[in-house]
Amino acid sequence: MIKTYTHLKRWILISLLSLLFGNLNAQSFEHYLVDKTLKAWYPLAKDAVYGGYRSDFKYDWTPSGQHTKMIVSQSRHLWVTSRAALLFPEEKMYTDLATHGFNFIKDKMWDQQHGGFFYHLDRTGNTQLESKKRIYGEAFAIYGLSMYYLLTGDEEALDLAIKTFLWVEDHGRDKEYNSYFQYTSRSGVPDLSDDKEHNNVMHLLEAYATLYDVWPNQQLYDAIHNIIYLLDQRLRGPEGFLYTYFKRDLTPSTNKFNEVSFGHNVQVGYLVHDAYQLMEEDIPEDIMGFIKEIVGITLMHGYDNDKGGIYNAGKFNDPGYYIIDSEKNWWTTAEGLNALLLMKKLYPEETQYQDLFNKQWAYIKEYAIDDVYGGWYSTGLDTRASAATSSKGHIWKTSYHTGRALFNAYMDESPDLQVPTTVTEAAIYRAGEQLLVNWHASFDDRMITGYDLYIEGQRVAFTKDTFLLSDEFTFTGDTIIEVRARDFFHNRSEPRMATIMGSATSVDKLFEAPEPSLSVYPNPFRNHITIEARNNSFDLLVELYTMDGRKVHQSYEKALNSVTLNTGHLGNGLYILRILDSNGQAIFNEKIIKR
Repeated sequence: MIKTYTHLKRWILISLLSLLFGNLNAQSFEHYLVDKTLKAWYPLAKDAVYGGYRSDFKYDWTPSGQHTKMIVSQSRHLWVTSRAALLFPEEKMYTDLATHGFNFIKDKMWDQQHGGFFYHLDRTGNTQLESKKRIYGEAFAIYGLSMYYLLTGDEEALDLAIKTFLWVEDHGRDKEYNSYFQYTSRSGVPDLSDDKEHNNVMHLLEAYATLYDVWPNQQLYDAIHNIIYLLDQRLRGPEGFLYTYFKRDLTPSTNKFNEVSFGHNVQVGYLVHDAYQLMEEDIPEDIMGFIKEIVGITLMHGYDNDKGGIYNAGKFNDPGYYIIDSEKNWWTTAEGLNALLLMKKLYPEETQYQDLFNKQWAYIKEYAIDDVYGGWYSTGLDTRASAATSSKGHIWKTSYHTGRALFNAYMDESPDLQVPTTVTEAAIYRAGEQLLVNWHASFDDRMITGYDLYIEGQRVAFTKDTFLLSDEFTFTGDTIIEVRARDFFHNRSEPRMATIMGSATSVDKLFEAPEPSLSVYPNPFRNHITIEARNNSFDLLVELYTMDGRKVHQSYEKALNSVTLNTGHLGNGLYILRILDSNGQAIFNEKIIKR
């Protein structure tokens, strides 16, 4: 009776909160993202013996199988752990896991002799299990490495991502028919015996767009636009769907000619939209039509209007369509949620998208996510009850599709509306044959992920530092260079135009600060910091940031000669203490150490 009464009270409380505040989706998305998805995989997936990530797990997450290392699954884990670290910077485990995976990919999976990444190795990383290289695998390597660079600023990761892009364009691109091969030999000779796939092309799009986000390069930009053209104009049939397989000249193959992968079709709409967002470009009207059409036709023919969820596959035949695989795989289900989230944001006046999103989310909670052991079932339990005891992980089933869908849903329901502060003291120097642009750091309520540089309004560079030294820019006295900070939610600060300062005899001179009007002690500190005015009293805004730009303290101090901050709750490490005067000018901006 007591238990029943307690549950009744809880039900009444939840009902009242729902009436007052609406559906508390933000909390539920965070719960299912962190507790039911990320915590199910990590740190369990870490291969502490051989490096990289383990792949094979039973329904209750008992490790099983061979844990072979495929570049696709290894890179997907790298992408997820890197993105989790960016979204939840206070949880250091994710950064450690990302670095762990990066080291294995770099040291074991990169082909030192021929370039590109090995497709499939044994658990140790010492033996090739497949001799071919797959362009699809190279794409995911670029994808994971680019996200890891966004997290850490590790130039080795960016260098590998760029090398892989150039390797794909050199060896994997079919220049005669303007498309991409499926496989090459280890040395990069294209295999002409295999059909081409739309799946190859669409994942190159997400990889290239993610790389462009941190390396805005013209060749990469052109490749992205070419892939969008292929998806929209060359790989779709008159029915609106993407054909699955193609001959070398891009005519549809007789192999599964009229079969439709609903998950890939609904996913491609999101990937095209995301590419334009990362390129900071308005989406042309015809491309918006493409996105809406390919998602809409998938929902029309592949969506379960009864229970929710998207079926795996169908066929189109004159006179109509029919389902040939009525299961609802974990990844198809997750991509359906992701696409519906996009559509309800793009077309808020068309309420069917919000309704379908809610229905898809309800389906996922009831049939797709294991509320006992965590993780996602291989397929919805409404389509196959035995999925409750099927594997939770293998080299094709990682945290990628499900994690991305829940990342996006959580970020949508818990948005970051605060724009980073505008950078200050942006200056341009000639340093020999190079151009040096230097500025003071921006700050944000969550995390600064880096800085974008624009020349005449065109984004030309990204950096994790507060300076950029380059010989790649054409620059005259009339050239306008602007710097903008950005956070993980892609909020960008107002631009700051850099001022031409002349030549620099020493880079170190650029970072010298004027004599401060304040003293701060002790440094290193433990439980307290004292700020003392050297002359008159001040009205001060005091801010304390972690090294990744996350604000951990803010206070307004009125007409005081000194103030003492309690810092006992802070963890050990480096911080940035930023103090502004009553005019909003930074008068102190220094690193301090907690021990």
